[in-house]
Amino acid sequence: MLTHLLTCVLTAFTQGGEPVRVTSTHYDLEWAGTQLEADETGRTLDAAFDELATFFGTKPDERLRVRVFRDEDARLGAAWNDGITVPVQSKFASFSEQTRTAYVARLGGRAATRSGLLYAVCLQFHALCKSKNLDITRTWYSAGIALDFSRSTWDGQRLKAFASPRVEPVDLPARALAALGPVDSKLAGLKGAEAVDPALAWGAVAMCLHGADKAYGTAFKRYALGDTGTKLNSEDFLRTLGPVKTVEQDLRTFLEAAQTPFEALGDWEDRGDAGLWGRSQGQDTAFCVLREGTERLAARLKALPRGNASAGFVAGWYGYEDYARIHIEAPEVMITVTRLGKVVSSMRLPIPGNAHRDRRIELARQGNQYVLTVDDVVHGPIELPSGRMGFFAAGTEATFRDVTWR
Repeated sequence: MLTHLLTCVLTAFTQGGEPVRVTSTHYDLEWAGTQLEADETGRTLDAAFDELATFFGTKPDERLRVRVFRDEDARLGAAWNDGITVPVQSKFASFSEQTRTAYVARLGGRAATRSGLLYAVCLQFHALCKSKNLDITRTWYSAGIALDFSRSTWDGQRLKAFASPRVEPVDLPARALAALGPVDSKLAGLKGAEAVDPALAWGAVAMCLHGADKAYGTAFKRYALGDTGTKLNSEDFLRTLGPVKTVEQDLRTFLEAAQTPFEALGDWEDRGDAGLWGRSQGQDTAFCVLREGTERLAARLKALPRGNASAGFVAGWYGYEDYARIHIEAPEVMITVTRLGKVVSSMRLPIPGNAHRDRRIELARQGNQYVLTVDDVVHGPIELPSGRMGFFAAGTEATFRDVTWR
């Protein structure tokens, strides 16, 4: 049994070739992937370092080591090879006090991998800034801070720290609200030192840092960002904030307001001022869909590459087999309605101008009547299904900038 386990671990560690190594201003990075990807990750890490130094008000006095692996099996194998037993709850991204190294697995998309990377390096930075208390990474609030930092957006040059992304790999606000439970739950999920749901830990931290008119910020920072940290558990800390009923109301209000507006169905990421970016490869279509109740959605669609690429709006979304797709590319808009996985109707609408250029697009609806605007051309009312609205990308990388909705 042990021989078999060691064989599996060593195989996972050695397959896949040598990693790319990058020395950035603050980090020594090992990256399972291309040199181009590694160089960008090095820039991301240095931007993260500066933001973390500002947040914590200090910085480690050593170069930081980060290792990024092709998948979770390779990450666990490498940690085993380094003499580390990774805790069960530390999936995909973790920091080891023993080796002072962050271990990260590459995930399905760039946004998901970056989120795991930022989570791990925040844990690393936090721990190494508190050298008297290295086991700080095992506290609920350090995980909450790291999850909050993992939501930072990156446009290729600039990191917007502790952001509220419009779309994200894991919908933390929704998970946190579910973990909070029903009204008058009396914060049961935050009582008990070792059993705090990670999403709820994030919610409590984010509320203290960004919500409730910063009413809890001073107490939280004194508790979580001091020179050596603290051993208070979550329940004891809650008592320092105020009456449980008041704290619960403030937390629920914050989480309800913080809900992520777009749901990602495929590879999507929020690039901050650079817009929402989606990628679809092969025959798959990537969707980015708003919550129920949206009546208007507008954006600037960046010019698509030549070929079979398509992108635009999705309307009447009920699932992968039930939706309307509005492909916008001169000389016409192509609208198809799919029900039970089959195209049941289609129409073509002319739009002027050359193909392969940026377009201002807007879709407004009332019930199942829609008005489509492309630049200054208005089509409608058009009868389409009345489900959720959003964007799609098929066979391409698509960017939607200046996104607004109501």
